[in-house]
Amino acid sequence: SETTEAILKRKYLFILGEKEGKEQALVWREYDDNWNEDDFKEDKEFIIKELEPWSPHIVYVNGQSVLTPKLGKHNVKLRYIEPEFKKLMEDKIWRRQRL
Repeated sequence: SETTEAILKRKYLFILGEKEGKEQALVWREYDDNWNEDDFKEDKEFIIKELEPWSPHIVYVNGQSVLTPKLGKHNVKLRYIEPEFKKLMEDKIWRRQRL
């Protein structure tokens, strides 16, 4: 399908790590504000397929997504990168202002 061909052309970066005894995965991918329902569905299926062997506890993803905490056979904590990054930046600024 045209959507399958489009997803194969997208770039994905998967980073796996461990913090406080929990496996964590970061998914950074190219996406477009013009994605339709099929694009998001294929994106979700691709991410699930790639993360399945890793079984992460927490998954960070950039941008819009239709991922849910039920990620294939595993339940995960789903977090979006942008709000997490903003929170870290605000915490750093607040700490500097107090010094």
